[in-house]
Amino acid sequence: MKPQWRSMLGLWALICAVIISGVAVVYAKNQSRELFLQLQTSRAAHAQALIEWNQWQLELATQGNLQQVLQIARSRLNMHIPQHSQHLFIDP
Repeated sequence: MKPQWRSMLGLWALICAVIISGVAVVYAKNQSRELFLQLQTSRAAHAQALIEWNQWQLELATQGNLQQVLQIARSRLNMHIPQHSQHLFIDP
């Protein structure tokens, strides 16, 4: 091959390499954005699950305290839940 053809071939190879690397950069940037969106969605779901978990913990603690209050009311204060026949309704 002539030296002129070799330099032209080298130039075309460099141009192709630049174009391919540019496409690779665009693809990588797109993948990065998609992964960031997935991360944000996962973080939001995690935050929601954490809120629900804390609400369940609070509900369980409250329920445990309610049972304890009912037990003390029955044993120490001799209180009981009135039967339906013992309900008294007052008209305004």
